[in-house]
Order: sequence, then C-alpha cells, then structure tokens
Amino acid sequence: MAIALLPKMNNGSRLGFDISTEFEPTAESARGHRLHGIQTLLYPQELEKQLRKISGEAHTAIEETGSNMLFMIFGFLEFYDSEDSDRPMLAPLLALPVELIKGSIDPEARTYQYTVQHNGEDLTENHTLKEKLRRDFLLSIPEFDEDTDRPKSYFQMIDKAISKKRRWRVRCQLTLGMLSFGKLAIWSGLDTKKYPELVDNELIKSVFSGKVNGGGDSLHAEDYKIDEHPKGDLQFIFDADSSQHSAIIDLLAGKNLVINGPPGTGKSQTITNIIGCALAEGKKVLFVS
Repeated sequence: MAIALLPKMNNGSRLGFDISTEFEPTAESARGHRLHGIQTLLYPQELEKQLRKISGEAHTAIEETGSNMLFMIFGFLEFYDSEDSDRPMLAPLLALPVELIKGSIDPEARTYQYTVQHNGEDLTENHTLKEKLRRDFLLSIPEFDEDTDRPKSYFQMIDKAISKKRRWRVRCQLTLGMLSFGKLAIWSGLDTKKYPELVDNELIKSVFSGKVNGGGDSLHAEDYKIDEHPKGDLQFIFDADSSQHSAIIDLLAGKNLVINGPPGTGKSQTITNIIGCALAEGKKVLFVS
C-alpha cells in the first residue's frame, strides 16, 4: 500500500480536496477493488520527513526489543474519563502490524516513496482498552472475530455498546503509529480460555501456588544447616548467607524456584552465584532479563 499526498489542511480545501480525517469503513469509491494509495494532509517533503522518522523508530524498536511496534490503526474510541471532563481520550480499536519499506524516488516530487506492508502477524484488538472499560465503567465491548467480522460491523457493535454514554463515539480514522504490546503479550499468553492446558501444567501450578505438584508443601523453602549439608562447600563468586546458599542447593538439585525479596537482599548476587555454580558443573545457562 503506497502513501500518496495531499496539500496541508489549511489550503487543501481551497484546492478542492476532501480534508476530512474520517473515512467510511467500506468506501463506496473502492467498489471491492484494491486501493493503491493513502491520501495524507502533508506536502511531499514534509511527508517524507515524517515517514523517515517513523521508519527509523520502527527499525530501532525491532533491534532493541526484538518485536515489531509499528501498526496501522483502524478506528478509535473517543471517550471521557468522567461526565464532567472536557478532555476527550482517543484509544485505538484495531491494530494491524506492518512494516514501512523505503522505495524509489518519485519523479515529480523528487522525494522517496514508502510502502506500508502487512508483516504477516495477527490483527490485534485493544485488550487494554477493553479491560479499562470493564473495570472503570462496568462496560463490556464485543470481541473482534477476524474470520467473520469486518471493521464496519465491529464499529457498529461498539457504537451500540456505548450508546448510553454521553459524548462517546467511534472515530473512523486511519493512523500509522508506534504501539507497544510487550506486557499485553504476556497477559494474553496466560489466558486460560485460550490455553486451558495451563491450569493442568504442574510447573505453572507450583510457581503460582508455591507448592510442588499441588501438594501441601510449605510456601517457603527450607533453610538447610549449611555446615552439615553435603553441598555446604560450594564455591561462590559472592558471599552468600544460609537462605541464599539453600536456594542454590535446591536449584542445583533441579528444583524450580521463585526467589523473592526487597531491594538490597542479595538477589542479583544469588543469580551470579547460581550461574557460576552451574558453569562449574559444566552446564549451559540461559539468562533472561
């Protein structure tokens, strides 16, 4: 999908261009055919500057985080945090992960052309918005079914869900921008409706319950008598107290642990000692931060 041009809003109307930022979810002009361009309200040089900036930020995000943060956003919910608020909030409704590809120079404008291309990942709903509406407004909005729903029908369902909210409305706008769904991916991955097998996984049950195999073991691990323990002579990089030494003994024995403690209690030193002991035993270590 290429990005085309329109002069700025202040004089675009004088030149006979439609300067509205709202679009019809099923444009009559498309008539079922593929659209090859998006009109913008920027001159060529200004548009190229914006696209170059967005492209650079998108590539940096991938290099630093390993995940794509560039999305084509379809539709926004305009809402207010309270009845007496005069400040409208805009929240994305549907986001399609895309990449911005730099192309050849336009022979007329003498600026680089850019293409917006779907990167193959799934269309994303705004689950953060849905959770906020549920908690703060006791309002449930419908889920988007990519197999059956179209944006137009989805926006109509949301319109119906918010019909009793004064001043709330769906804005049919199309925006290219950066969104971060890192924490949302973790939250979504723990959804037992999508992944019912999670509740039967023994490792996950032990992590969240603090009990091995769902049994009656104590929530807190035992502190060993280090001087009497066969592993009491482990060689550490940093000094360790009895609770830290006990945790390392359990880990080397193959147990799965959650080590918890306030700042300054030696968690980082314990991690370092764990890695050192594992390497000393010839093991490979994958450390994720």
